[in-house]
Amino acid sequence: MLAVSPDGIIDDDTVVEIKCPLLYVPQCQLEMYATNTKTCHFVCWTPRRTYIYLVKRNDKFIQELLAHLKSFWSQALAGEIPTWNMNLEFLKTKAQDISDQSKLLKTLSSCRKENAMEHSHFNLSWNKNEFTPKCKCNGCGKLQVICNLHPCDKKLPRATINSMDAFQSYTYGSGQILNSCYIDTFLEAIYHPFTRQITPATTNFTKTTPAMDTLLESIVTRQQGKFHSSKMALWSYLRNNTTNGQATFPLGQMAAISNVFSVLCKEMSEQEKNSLFMTESVDIKCTKCNHKRVSVNTFGTYFIHSSNIHMTDITNSTYDPIRVIEKLLMQQDVLCSQRSVCLQSKEDSSVCGGKLVQSSSLINNPFLIAIELDKDEGRLVQPGLSRKLNLNLVKQKYDLAAIIYHHNFHFWCEVFVHDKRYKEGWYLYNDMWNNGKTEFVGKQPQVKTPSHMYILLFEKSQVNITSGSKDHAESTRNLMSLDFQNSITPDTRQVKQNYLNILKSSAICFKEATTCKELKAILLENEQSILSELKTSTKTERMEQTATSIKREIEHSDDIVCLKRFKHL
Repeated sequence: MLAVSPDGIIDDDTVVEIKCPLLYVPQCQLEMYATNTKTCHFVCWTPRRTYIYLVKRNDKFIQELLAHLKSFWSQALAGEIPTWNMNLEFLKTKAQDISDQSKLLKTLSSCRKENAMEHSHFNLSWNKNEFTPKCKCNGCGKLQVICNLHPCDKKLPRATINSMDAFQSYTYGSGQILNSCYIDTFLEAIYHPFTRQITPATTNFTKTTPAMDTLLESIVTRQQGKFHSSKMALWSYLRNNTTNGQATFPLGQMAAISNVFSVLCKEMSEQEKNSLFMTESVDIKCTKCNHKRVSVNTFGTYFIHSSNIHMTDITNSTYDPIRVIEKLLMQQDVLCSQRSVCLQSKEDSSVCGGKLVQSSSLINNPFLIAIELDKDEGRLVQPGLSRKLNLNLVKQKYDLAAIIYHHNFHFWCEVFVHDKRYKEGWYLYNDMWNNGKTEFVGKQPQVKTPSHMYILLFEKSQVNITSGSKDHAESTRNLMSLDFQNSITPDTRQVKQNYLNILKSSAICFKEATTCKELKAILLENEQSILSELKTSTKTERMEQTATSIKREIEHSDDIVCLKRFKHL
């Protein structure tokens, strides 16, 4: 019933099996069982190199293998036709696990004797009159391996993954719905700083409002490449679920982007406002009677009026809006521009008449700040940006993340992109150009027509910038409320199946006929135990992945790819 033929026995505990180039895990295990040894040196020969692996004995796998062998030969000896089509997938899986856990002991050069073995397949990967070329540095001419360890001054920059200089975005009039440029531009401008700033690691919303849920849904669907669904999710919410939404955001008609910021700010909770919108405190007091008034306001967009621009801010008929913003948000005892005289009544019914001075400050540290400029293209004084594109406030520093432009009822923008898939820098987006493609313009924004600048969007400096990957899309989705996540799931049966999978993997008892609502209640009751088990399994999986990646880095990639194609039982 069982016969083995090891290619060698080293000692009482070790056998040798040599193959070219296939790895037979069951054969190695049965040889250790037949010879009563504990380990096997598996030697795998390829035309380029020879690998020696240490395969350890697995008694559980051997017993399962023997059980199938006994079943097969029992049927054969009884005169029955043996079952050839048995399901052996679980044995294949275990064999693969044993293979992955086998330690690489040594790598040797494969010495090939002339005419010892002639085969056309061998000659494909080994030509006796050729040698494998060594990669050299384009700059100094040394071997690439040496130059990587000690980079030379002449080394030319190599192509990296950050080479793409364009990507697809929202398209004007998609779905036959016109006048979508303000929704398209708002989402494209806010998408990049939003995904860099708003993550589960930086934000802990206790409860999300429908406004935040909708914005998160638009961001997630944008990450998935569903551009039309992304903008329609936000547009439908603004139109159907906000005050005067039917008139302010009619489907297929124009609206102002500043209204989108304002409505979202109004509909969000205080915690959400504190994360996305700036709150300013203005203290006005009289220098004579010490009368004081304090006002606190949260702004969807902080508006810079022409009266806020002083003569000292103007150079060559232009003003730098960033420097003006810094002055306005850090005023200390500045004479009030609107009313500078105190009209407070005294005991004798006379008016105080003292000077009114004001101080202003930013009382929160939001992730984003939106600044709206007083737009009048006919004015002699127009905005103009300097090379310094950051906002230095008392508590926090902010970097310019997007510039929204407006001209003749049309919106477009320039955005700063920091994503491992693309060149780092500024990209120009206009949904009516290039079928909605966003193109790289340089390390600095172009700002071809400064008078068209409409909204400046800033983000916090020095944050953990993450890419628009699938993992990040999932983390953004997790910020939504559970009810909202369920409401946007397209298939209720899939939701129930997800619940069942979680409960089964956590070994939680439940009835098979339980409804989706009841399953959700069971999940909430066992939430802590499920989360603790999930963290443990995730940590173990990461440790295994790290060990596997280290092993793969040690091995030669070309040969390992070749070997894995031939691995089987």
